[in-house]
Amino acid sequence: ERAKEERGALQQALDEERRNGRTAQQQLSLERDELHERAKEERGALQQALDEERRNSRTTEQRLTSDRNLLQQKLEKEMQDRSLLQQKLEKEMQARDELQERTKEERGALQQALDEERRNGRTAQQQLSLERDELHERAKEERGALQQAL
Repeated sequence: ERAKEERGALQQALDEERRNGRTAQQQLSLERDELHERAKEERGALQQALDEERRNSRTTEQRLTSDRNLLQQKLEKEMQDRSLLQQKLEKEMQARDELQERTKEERGALQQALDEERRNGRTAQQQLSLERDELHERAKEERGALQQAL
């Protein structure tokens, strides 16, 4: 009788364990399915992020290439502008040198004329003085214009 009761109790425990086992197995199966679904969603999100990053990378690379090309063009233009300015400066320096030479020659001529006029009298000296002052004024203005140009 006791053995029968123990067998009955064991059978009940076994049935309970089987029910619990099925329930646990079902629970594990649900959890596994949820994990698979979550992993699938995460893989999809990661793939989208990767695709977006690749698009952005190409866009950034294209933008950088475009910026680099624009900067190269700007640099070339600035170098051309600089070359033109250098040529202009050289011309202006040459013009200044020529003006200085001309002024020197004019001074020499004026000095000779002045010496001659001194010999010829005071009135002529005053006239030359006026002319010299005018030439000096003109030379001063031209030097000022050249200085501004430089």
